[in-house]
Amino acid sequence: MASVYGFLTCLLLLLWNTNPAFGLSRTQAGRQPSPRAENLRPRRDVWANYQAMYPTAATSGAHQHNIYGTSANFSIFNVLDFGAVGDGKTDDFKAFQNALNAAATGGIVFVPPGQFAFLQNSTLTVPRGATLQGTYSTVPSHGVHDGSKPDVGSVLLPSGGRGSEDGCFIELSEDTTVAGLTIFYPDQLPQQVPQPYPWSLCLHGNNAAVTDIECLNCWNAVRAVAAARHYIARIQGQPINTVSTTIYIILFTFKHL
Repeated sequence: MASVYGFLTCLLLLLWNTNPAFGLSRTQAGRQPSPRAENLRPRRDVWANYQAMYPTAATSGAHQHNIYGTSANFSIFNVLDFGAVGDGKTDDFKAFQNALNAAATGGIVFVPPGQFAFLQNSTLTVPRGATLQGTYSTVPSHGVHDGSKPDVGSVLLPSGGRGSEDGCFIELSEDTTVAGLTIFYPDQLPQQVPQPYPWSLCLHGNNAAVTDIECLNCWNAVRAVAAARHYIARIQGQPINTVSTTIYIILFTFKHL
């Protein structure tokens, strides 16, 4: 019975605080609402500013973005619009780099499904504020034990730099992200002696992030040097180099005087 009386008492108190028919509300009685309740209320001043900045998005009820535009807070660039082919044979390095350069200071470079070849011994640089985004929202998985190439999703096929582990395939500068991709080395055949290649991903700036990457048959996977507050998550694959670590992190380097 005590529990029943307690429940009824709590119910009456709730009605008294919320329904004017049971007396004064908390605000009417001079008691201020809790900060949490205040934060849950619509911020009309913020909404008004948003409507002034983005009238199309505000009136349509959904956020709109401009492709190649500068009026919105970000832009989306498709590598195909910059000349990428994705047939596994054509060198797509220049198209990718031009798309990333267009997204500098804030933008997303989208990599659609395809096999994008990188034949040069050059580093693909992600400029500050840019994101290189593939089709995967979770780390993918492919079976390539027979030497075949992955053919599902966004697949990058680097072949430049064979024979040396110096340098990087993709370099992330400050405030950048690479996500949702498969990296596969087509010339690293399972029936041959493995050959060194440059690091697949190098983080050389603060706040760089690498997520949801399948790094198949790479020599070394991720290298983070002087990259404070970096974020590395959900990286899987079969790195070949067993002599050194496949994920190498140094937050700070010191120069001896």
